[in-house]
Amino acid sequence: MTTPGPEHRLGRGHHHGARPELDGLEQVEVAVAFVDLAGYSVLTEMCGDHEAAELALRLAEHARRALHPQARLVKTIGDAVMLTADTTDAMLATITALAGHAADEDGFLALRAGIHHGTALRRDGDLYGHAVNIAARITALAGAGHAVLTDPLAAHALGARQDHRDQEHEREDEAGPGHARDSRWFCRRSTVKDV
Repeated sequence: MTTPGPEHRLGRGHHHGARPELDGLEQVEVAVAFVDLAGYSVLTEMCGDHEAAELALRLAEHARRALHPQARLVKTIGDAVMLTADTTDAMLATITALAGHAADEDGFLALRAGIHHGTALRRDGDLYGHAVNIAARITALAGAGHAVLTDPLAAHALGARQDHRDQEHEREDEAGPGHARDSRWFCRRSTVKDV
């Protein structure tokens, strides 16, 4: 038995012939995150569409300011942003910076995030596929101020977080108690089975 080539997996050469809408799809390894505003629906109901829209636009601006050089803001979707990064480290740096920007703004809603690393199809700056779906679905599992990460990204993040704590303790020892900045996220691991 032969394994279908990449052109078959991308829908080209399928039973119905070539599909030009799939031309230009590129398979990439990428970290994908969705970040949204916890409590946005309630805010919209209580304060109206204009105030809610203003908050969603500010989230997008915070996301742009937080981008690591290897990360991109793919798009905004209502009160959410979709982010991608070439590496896990770039995504974690972006998410941490984004949480910091939001926390520094008085009255800004808490964020929640879902982050996954895997393969996706990219065309014209947008992403498609299973990795994107997983990141979107696990965002719904996150509570306010929480990020849900899939394995092995979670193991990598927890290792990086421990390194960050060690650095904070070194800075605190140098500067005195209370001068180290706390992490802005509570992280939880999720397996693909959870979604």
